Amino acid sequence: MFARRAAFVTRLDSSRFKSWMEPSPGRVVEQRLLANGAPLSPAESAELIAAVMGPSEKAWIETLTALLLAGKAPRHILDTIQIPSARVILTAGLPDNFSMPQHSYEYVNTMGWFFDTFEHPHRAKLLYVACSFVHQAAAWVRDTPGNAWNDAAAPAGAGALTAAQILARLDAAQMALKTDESVAWSRAYLAAGHDRAPLVGALALAAVKEGNDPHNQEIGLCLLEAYGPTRAHDKDTLPLACAHHAAGHVKFGD
Repeated sequence: MFARRAAFVTRLDSSRFKSWMEPSPGRVVEQRLLANGAPLSPAESAELIAAVMGPSEKAWIETLTALLLAGKAPRHILDTIQIPSARVILTAGLPDNFSMPQHSYEYVNTMGWFFDTFEHPHRAKLLYVACSFVHQAAAWVRDTPGNAWNDAAAPAGAGALTAAQILARLDAAQMALKTDESVAWSRAYLAAGHDRAPLVGALALAAVKEGNDPHNQEIGLCLLEAYGPTRAHDKDTLPLACAHHAAGHVKFGD
């Protein structure tokens, strides 16, 4: 009986027993994604920012996945994710409403250090965690009373001032805890095309002059830390968010 069964199996077309699935790749898919090197275009950057800040979780997941599969560099994607996080900070209004926005940026800033320091084989997964964190912070700010995008324009006549005069007015606004004026003078400095280094120095000093809680003071420094090396297209959002945060977040101590 066993001989007849063996002969029957032998006669069957062997192709029926071949898997329809392709052979497993020699490298883990994530390793191939980490080797991506293409930068994001301005349009791709804008699409990712809008998806992360928008109401649909499905949108940012699909957008991020499409960018990775299109060969876009994970580190450049992370630079771009930091921009909506900074924009969420710029949307925080009341002092108590800065907590979620500022901690989402602290996370994506730390991720930048992690990406630059370690060759962890699964670090691309963290891009999804980062987008989720910023997306939730954006939703929280959008649905919480007292918040609005800080669109304060450069003050009239600011173009006639020197860089030092603008920075003096910026520092006064920071110390007076005036978010709109702080952002307005920062925009005036950027629009005038002055050297960015003095602006970064002034904002860094202002970030640590108020309060005595390093855990909050460091947020402004994190925003400025990324400003120099970032490859994000809308990088001026970072110092604007720093100015807004330093003036607006809850202060502790004298």
